[in-house]
Amino acid sequence: MFEALRRSGPPMLCFVVLGLTGCTASEADTPSSDEPPAVVDARPDDAEVPATPAPLVPIDGGKLHQGVSFIRAPDPGLRVTLREGAWDDLDALLAADVIAAGSQVVDVIDLAPASRDTDVALEFRGHLAVPKSGVYTFAVRATTAARLTITQRRIVEGSGSGAIGLAAGYHPFHLVWMHGEGGAAQLDVTWEGPAGSGPLPAKVLVQ
Repeated sequence: MFEALRRSGPPMLCFVVLGLTGCTASEADTPSSDEPPAVVDARPDDAEVPATPAPLVPIDGGKLHQGVSFIRAPDPGLRVTLREGAWDDLDALLAADVIAAGSQVVDVIDLAPASRDTDVALEFRGHLAVPKSGVYTFAVRATTAARLTITQRRIVEGSGSGAIGLAAGYHPFHLVWMHGEGGAAQLDVTWEGPAGSGPLPAKVLVQ
């Protein structure tokens, strides 16, 4: 025996079987919700949530550093000095009274001037000719150690990135790199800013 009973809320369909009465709500009468289903995070409670990388903060808060003046037009390229030997770190290398094994002018920063694969160091000096003012990010990938200094500010130590505000003009540029034993030697320097991105072009390397 079936009968529909009214009560507060949706109608219920009730039945009586062998003296037992039961009721069930009809699907058509079940209230629907327009709210979207809740998003369930399936990660375990102790799972680490990936951190958002912090933005790279320029040195000196992004203040534009002024360049230097040349009495004459600068010559193209950087002066690179080659040294051979083993040092504990870059400070020891720079403090050592080591006779240079060679020196030349280059228009690209790479390992071509290196005389061997181990116990070797290169020091690039000159100026960076910045064509447009703005904040520039420099990235260095190197083994075993490297240090990039621009306009007397240390930008990168080792492999990593750093940013600095540079006014259009000529800025002192100094890069020192050394490689000891083990692993393949590497040295790559790139920039990104108002003047472009990628490896430093030859036209911005002067002395």
